[in-house]
Amino acid sequence: MKRFLSIITFLALVLMCQCFSAHAKNGNSRAVQFLEAKEGVKGSKYMDIHGFMMKVAKAKIKKTPAVAIMDNIECLYMFSFKDNAKAEAKAFVTAAEKMLKSYTKASEVKDNISHSIIYLDELDGNVYHEIVMLVTWPNVSMMVFQGNFTEESLRQMEEISKKQRAEGKGGLSGI
Repeated sequence: MKRFLSIITFLALVLMCQCFSAHAKNGNSRAVQFLEAKEGVKGSKYMDIHGFMMKVAKAKIKKTPAVAIMDNIECLYMFSFKDNAKAEAKAFVTAAEKMLKSYTKASEVKDNISHSIIYLDELDGNVYHEIVMLVTWPNVSMMVFQGNFTEESLRQMEEISKKQRAEGKGGLSGI
């Protein structure tokens, strides 16, 4: 029995290490490193959502255009500012736009609901591994979705977004 428990414990540790290793690999992108470096900025909030927290977050994601990519999201990184941190938010947007020049600008939406820009990492075969959404109005925030996203799922996300905006609902603000 003692040997059996030792083997089970060892296997659990190996699986945990693999999970943390995969998470660390995903988290090494320029966008995530940027968010992690900004974590202590006055008036900001940073969240690294994966594992069990990701399962909980999916209930909120279902109400947004990201429902099209929901099953393929492995990790979600979110960074936002409180309303009273306007100077910090402005500096963040300037730095974010500079950092995001290495990404492909996929779309930009500017209307009476919000102003947001979607960036993609390099295409790997027929898959993107990272989607970055920078929202500059009405509140500043940035979200980094990591996983395996196809062009078709991105088109579906865009269609859902257009439909929700036509109905007066705002993009990913529900997360």
